[in-house]
Amino acid sequence: MAQPPTSADPFSIIAWCEDRWWGRLLLLPLSFASQLYKLAVTVRVSLYRFGILPSRQLKVNGAKIRVVCVGNLTVGGAGKTSTVEHLGRVIQGQRVAVAVLIRGYKGSRKGKLTVVSDGSSPKYNAGDVGDESYLLARKLSGVPVIVGKDRYQAGKYALEKFSPGVILLDDGYQHLSLVRDINILAIDSASPFGNGRLLPRGPLREPLSALKRAQIFLLTKVDLAPETGSLEQTLRGYNSQAIILHSRHRPLDLVDLRGNRTATLSWLRGRRVLGFCGIGSPDAFLHTLEKQGANVAAFRRYPDHHHYNAEDLRDLEAQAKAHKAEALVSTEKDGVKLRHIASEFPLYFLRIKLEILSDNKRWEAALKLITAGL
Repeated sequence: MAQPPTSADPFSIIAWCEDRWWGRLLLLPLSFASQLYKLAVTVRVSLYRFGILPSRQLKVNGAKIRVVCVGNLTVGGAGKTSTVEHLGRVIQGQRVAVAVLIRGYKGSRKGKLTVVSDGSSPKYNAGDVGDESYLLARKLSGVPVIVGKDRYQAGKYALEKFSPGVILLDDGYQHLSLVRDINILAIDSASPFGNGRLLPRGPLREPLSALKRAQIFLLTKVDLAPETGSLEQTLRGYNSQAIILHSRHRPLDLVDLRGNRTATLSWLRGRRVLGFCGIGSPDAFLHTLEKQGANVAAFRRYPDHHHYNAEDLRDLEAQAKAHKAEALVSTEKDGVKLRHIASEFPLYFLRIKLEILSDNKRWEAALKLITAGL
């Protein structure tokens, strides 16, 4: 990487430092901290594996409930939220009631048991419960969405109030205190494990040996990866039994913040725009805009889950005017945090949908695993 990173993303800065001898010296404290973190994670997983730390099981009237976890091994955007949305719709289509348990990251009510939606509409805004929780509550009609740090207590509440047949555990791969029936691991095909190091030296939450716990690997953004053969070989080396699925995030349309009007993707072709986002994989969004034919005059990266304010928007509008852009374009996840801020400049959000690319036989085998016994 010849130039310093253009964003405040710590892993971009680390990657830049890794290419320089003095940078590697500066990273030595992080390398030491990473080894301590690895030791702590390994001990914790072992304590759960041997039953020293208890894992509790959700039951209703003595009968088990189906708990399906969607998670990942890295910090950042592997596509967990869109995966949960897709699974929620698919399971609903099987005429099985679903509820979603989610942490509510960056929401002011984080840690407090909160019914974001009873299946009708969100009861809180994105600032209260986090952008992902709010977005799922808006998009999954008929599916209760519950925020809570203690997933077991949140699950018990969901069983008592909504009687779901399946509970989807969003971002729960490391939440080992709750027994789950299926672990689905979302993996960004374009950058599956970052630099291969654990936090804080790299983006990994756990060593790659944690791949053994998954029953399904969902490779996301395969359209942005040159190939997936070597990644699949790595996965098979750790876990030869798991089903491997391929997926992509397919752009649907654009939503105009000012009036909730929609525009087709063709509106972007040749259009001079300023793109911006605060998500885990900003470059994937930039690539999507360019692939749709947009003339991206400038692109602004914010930290993941960034909370926008009026000053941010005024700054973006000023940059757009300076670059002679016709509009601002961002992601739907960013959009839920900007709706309360008035904008005089055209502002659009790109809506996407997870699309399974694997053959029907493999997808049906995965679905059978997910809904077994229902």
